[in-house]
Amino acid sequence: MANKIIQPKNWKASKGYANGILNDNGHLFIGGQIGWNSQQIFESHTFVGQMEQTLINIVSILEEAGGTINDIVRFTWYIKDKEDYLNNQKEIGRTYQKIMGQHFPAMAMVIVKDLIEEDAILEIEDYPERGFIFDRNGKVLVSNQPSYDIMIIPENLSPFDTLSFCKLTGINKKELIVNLESARKYSRRLPSVIVGDNEGIKIFILIYKSF
Repeated sequence: MANKIIQPKNWKASKGYANGILNDNGHLFIGGQIGWNSQQIFESHTFVGQMEQTLINIVSILEEAGGTINDIVRFTWYIKDKEDYLNNQKEIGRTYQKIMGQHFPAMAMVIVKDLIEEDAILEIEDYPERGFIFDRNGKVLVSNQPSYDIMIIPENLSPFDTLSFCKLTGINKKELIVNLESARKYSRRLPSVIVGDNEGIKIFILIYKSF
């Protein structure tokens, strides 16, 4: 499996971890972010200030991978001071919407005793949804929409319209015939793949007599 490290341009290199990982299945994993800037300097020592910078960091990583704010489906917040959060909720709400707009994903908040970075007040972890990942020029890097293998059990296979099947799946007839014959040679009772998801199929069909 080939993974791509996501690191926004001009960010100071991380040590011993990655800010983002995009795997070849289209999952983007973003490391927990804290309220320092791209050079790992804390410009603010308030909850609201660090929260704003943390969200900016998350969005920067997401956009570097070709995503958008609307791709985020979950936030987990780790905060050191519950009262600090409760006493600043109005300003927190305004600042959140300044960065995230009206996008409110599923969230959890956890009160922790401490964080690794001494000056960090909070840390936020997020998880973007699966889907299409584009580069900065709009080219699809990863398409992680559901796709499945098409399989048959040879002894249960009845005659079918191969022309329509090939049109539906995008496979050519010669390749289909070869794959069917290979399936029969492998086993007449066990399922075999005749069209793989690398063909871009977005449907799942297990072909029995009812096909």
